[in-house]
Amino acid sequence: MEKQTLSSNVQLDHESKNREQFLLASQSFGTFYCIYGKFDISETGLLSKIEFRLINYKGICNVGFFPKNSKIKLEVIEVKSENLNYKRLVIKIPLIGFSGKQRAEANISNAINDHEINFNEIEEIIIFRGIIKNDFIDDNVFDSEFNYRDGEGVNSIKPLEPQRGRFNSIEDWDNANFDSDNLAQASSINCMTSVLYKSNSIKK
Repeated sequence: MEKQTLSSNVQLDHESKNREQFLLASQSFGTFYCIYGKFDISETGLLSKIEFRLINYKGICNVGFFPKNSKIKLEVIEVKSENLNYKRLVIKIPLIGFSGKQRAEANISNAINDHEINFNEIEEIIIFRGIIKNDFIDDNVFDSEFNYRDGEGVNSIKPLEPQRGRFNSIEDWDNANFDSDNLAQASSINCMTSVLYKSNSIKK
């Protein structure tokens, strides 16, 4: 049996690259699952890559990562206000139902606006997971994430704004306008957002 390296606490530094650290717990399609991540960080704090792992704990439907790793997005945002001035890393992960892809990887090529990500400068990390509609679900399998039914009546649930976490297609995901402040406040909506980390525990 493969030795488990799962960890429930988050410590992001160059010594923890072999630990799969808990990032987010959520539920989709009636399945409860968790996402873990291995962060490959240099001694100077530079991020090289993140290896993600998804484990389905309860439920009959497997939830997995979208097939293309390139659809995972990393974005560094400067948060500025009268009393605040810091950098936030937003990690946006697209998932899909009825999928067997339990591992995914992101590196600096996934970054939207930075050529490097230095964890010595990051004070907050937000994880956001979105569910992409799977058009290849068998007609005999009911898609409970995008539809609801009562007897013979089946009604579609139109994907709402990105903060609700449902997308009709991967193109909608690519074109979505993510507001990181709204995402930070959305953790109570379907457990799809997690504010993970404060940098004051980074070893320098």
